[in-house]
Amino acid sequence: MNHGWPQRVCIRTTRFRLDMNSMMDGEFVSEADEDICFIDRLKDPMEQVNRINDPEYQPIIHELVKKLRAYSRSQKLVDDAMVEMDMEKIKAYKKAGQTK
Repeated sequence: MNHGWPQRVCIRTTRFRLDMNSMMDGEFVSEADEDICFIDRLKDPMEQVNRINDPEYQPIIHELVKKLRAYSRSQKLVDDAMVEMDMEKIKAYKKAGQTK
C-alpha cells in the first residue's frame, strides 16, 4: 500500500534526541511503523548514529518514547480549512504592506 509522508515528532534533552513517525494518512501509526531514531548527542554531536538497538540505552529510549507518544496523541489536529484561511490573511497582510 502506498502512503503519504509521515508526520514525525521529536523530543530532545540536553543529551539525547529521539524522533519517530507519529501519523500517516491522517491516522496514528502502529508501533511497527514508528521508525524511531535515537541519538546520544554527547557521544555523537554530528547526530549520525542511530542507537535505537543499543542495549545500554533501552531504559531511556523506553521512557522518551512513552512521553513522546503521550504528547503527540494529546495534540489537537488542525483542520486544513483553517490553515487555508490563515494563509489568506497572511497574503492580505503582505499585500497591504506593499501598498503603503
